[in-house]
Amino acid sequence: MTKISLRPQSIKNYIWKVLLLCLVTASTAFVPFIIKGNGIFVLLNDFSTQQIPLCIGANDAIKSGDIFWNWSIDLGSNFIGVLSFYNLGTPFFWLTLLFPAKAFPYLAGWIYILKYCVAGLTAFLYLKRFLKNLDLAVLGALLYAFSGFQTINLMFYNFHDVVAFFPLMLVGLESLIEDRKFGLFSLAVAINVLNNFFFFVGEAVFIILYFIFRWLIPDFKRTIKRIPQCLLEAVLGIGLAAFMLLPSVLLTLDNPRVAVRMTGRDMLVYQTDRYITLLKSVFIPADVMAETKDYTSSSAYLPFIGIGLTIGYVLSKPKKWLSLLIIICLLFAGIPVLNSLFYGLNGNYYARWFYMLVLMFILAAVVSLDNIPEHRKSAGVGFAAAIIGSGGFLLVLFRADLHKRPTVWGPSVQTFAVYASIALAGVIAAVILYYTVKDSKKLAALLIAGVMVFSATTTIINIAKQQDDTQDAQYFYNVQTSGSQLLELPDADQYRFRIDWKYDNTAVVNNTMTVNSFITTLNGSIFEFYENIGCPRRIVTLCEDPLIDTLLSVKYEVFTAPQESKDTVLIYSDGSRTLYVYEKSDVLPIGFTYDYYITKETFLLLPMEIRPYVLLNAVVVDTASAVDDRLNLLPNSYYESMESIDITGAIAERKQESGTNFKRDSKGFSVDISTKNDTYAYFSVPYDKGWSASVNGSAVSIINSSGMMVIPLNAGDNDIRFDYHTPGLTAGFIITVCSALILALYWVLVRRRIKDSTL
Repeated sequence: MTKISLRPQSIKNYIWKVLLLCLVTASTAFVPFIIKGNGIFVLLNDFSTQQIPLCIGANDAIKSGDIFWNWSIDLGSNFIGVLSFYNLGTPFFWLTLLFPAKAFPYLAGWIYILKYCVAGLTAFLYLKRFLKNLDLAVLGALLYAFSGFQTINLMFYNFHDVVAFFPLMLVGLESLIEDRKFGLFSLAVAINVLNNFFFFVGEAVFIILYFIFRWLIPDFKRTIKRIPQCLLEAVLGIGLAAFMLLPSVLLTLDNPRVAVRMTGRDMLVYQTDRYITLLKSVFIPADVMAETKDYTSSSAYLPFIGIGLTIGYVLSKPKKWLSLLIIICLLFAGIPVLNSLFYGLNGNYYARWFYMLVLMFILAAVVSLDNIPEHRKSAGVGFAAAIIGSGGFLLVLFRADLHKRPTVWGPSVQTFAVYASIALAGVIAAVILYYTVKDSKKLAALLIAGVMVFSATTTIINIAKQQDDTQDAQYFYNVQTSGSQLLELPDADQYRFRIDWKYDNTAVVNNTMTVNSFITTLNGSIFEFYENIGCPRRIVTLCEDPLIDTLLSVKYEVFTAPQESKDTVLIYSDGSRTLYVYEKSDVLPIGFTYDYYITKETFLLLPMEIRPYVLLNAVVVDTASAVDDRLNLLPNSYYESMESIDITGAIAERKQESGTNFKRDSKGFSVDISTKNDTYAYFSVPYDKGWSASVNGSAVSIINSSGMMVIPLNAGDNDIRFDYHTPGLTAGFIITVCSALILALYWVLVRRRIKDSTL
């Protein structure tokens, strides 16, 4: 495969062709649903309950300058560190900042269409380097933009951003190695790091593999000399993104989901169902994850043409770099510990790097089409394998016990039969065209048409299966109006809300304090707190213990149905349903003092049901020496039995010396507490290294109390102030500025050297 040179005007025409065809295909799939939704586009599950409110909340927060500590994400979290995984760094989100925050549901469908167009464009810019017939690069661009990976991840809105910009890294690397064009790789790296730092880990692994098989193995002596320059540009690219990357990495390292590790046999072999799912991912169009209950993003399907041409290429050129790279990637996909390299050795199984594998599948397929005589024989074998594979799944389907393999077949035999039939029909049609159409441009045009039809069809099917008219409306009103009256309640800005689970991220939109959220990335101290009280948190906050609510200052509860034995303080409609708001009487303010302490070691030995009661009487500390100068050790009588616990008395005692005049802002909070003696005050605000505290103007140290914060107070009136500075933000900005200056100097020096060498 060699680079093909064309006139700029010719390339420009093909670029417009790619954009137009992607626009038509994506619009065919999305616009009917936008019209059906009266201008809004929503999907069930993660998209509507997570992506929409987070995008709205982030838009509002940025425009109001509330970009440091966000009080509405669960118990409160580092704004930049938490949301950089979802949207903060992607240009598609920056575009939405041009519009009012609550316009996002109206923008979402159109932004989706734009993402498909950008994905097609960047794929074309990469594929065109290897092809004589650029119509095949257009075909490849469509295959990439509408691959099964894209379809299966419709509910994960931010994943499409990653797919859209990844090919730029390959374009930049190819330009650096093959064309001696400097700086493009650094810029591409920076864009992808900002786009999603977590996915960049996998992209870095893939880029290393790509470099090894593309250049290092075929020409070691020449390529080894280029490694320092490649590393320099990569490091500078990462440095350009450091202002957002460093805060994100520091927060993510505290997330327990990152620490999951594999051991023993699990490192080498998956369960049988996983291998069946992997085979299905390349032979069958993408299913809906909410139906299969497999949220690993397992799909590498190429619409219409299937995997046949890719198989044929690997069979005909087994020693070529592309074949070897595809084989090694498939090996990585099939061995757990190798697959985990794409996620920092995380033991949870994901296939969220398959978009990179898909691009290699496509490159092999279009190169085969670019030289049909050379690959015709092997292509026949590949097509046969694809037909047997897709047809085989259809046959095995009716002999399988569907109830025992829901993640493989899905809950509906009819649905899977439709997908398998689509795959089989597509491969057969592609075979007929391949062997009957002799003109290469006409063949490319017909294949493009087939890909467009199949892509639009499978995308429409998946969107339709993820929509429900009633729930769509509810989700829309959830993010638009469900919290419009909550902030008008007395003390609403000083206490937290517990909101019905279907409204998990309502607080993000309405800027209310809350205890529940649906989000993966949070301050690690929140996970620590819930783990220690025996209610581990993963992606959704599920703890609903009344005593924990008391401790966390939950004054208001919001439900979608009337609650018995509760006094309603507000009933209103959000436009879709009636909401019922209840006030709790036994609530503690944010900030109160203790007389006793208990060590974390002792606390974790207590039965789970006892721990919430103990927290009402004692602060949890790692070591006694941290607080024994002012507090006493909690007597055993307080937790020997449930009968010995005086809940009402404990709450009353905590209220005697508790916070008043609580005021919160993006940089922290202030509160007043009057005490009779020297003591320690507890604040149900997640501990973070970015916090600093002062009492009456004097700095005090902060103690991490099982995930929350504790500070010393002196007898008398205490004017307390907590300030938050995002960890890594200042250092990240310095690194970014230095990297930009070094990159500029590097570019000037290299350009001057090239100019001098040509004189």
